[in-house]
Amino acid sequence: MNHMSSQKVREILIFYRPGTADREDPEVAKAPGFINHDTALSRWFVKHSALCEAFGNKFGQIPVPPLQSKFYVTPGRFRV
Repeated sequence: MNHMSSQKVREILIFYRPGTADREDPEVAKAPGFINHDTALSRWFVKHSALCEAFGNKFGQIPVPPLQSKFYVTPGRFRV
């Protein structure tokens, strides 16, 4: 296994979101090997993952208002 600093692993994992396809990213896929050998990094990752999950759950609870008939959204565009 190549050496990677704890800081570099954090920089890679800071954008990781549990339960998404992020785990398939080649750089993210290398991270568990480093996490398993660094206790401080492992604790940080557990906290980071829990925080991401908590935010995701809260965002999922926000009701989405129905679109008014004069507004519609298409991918990449918003029109009035």
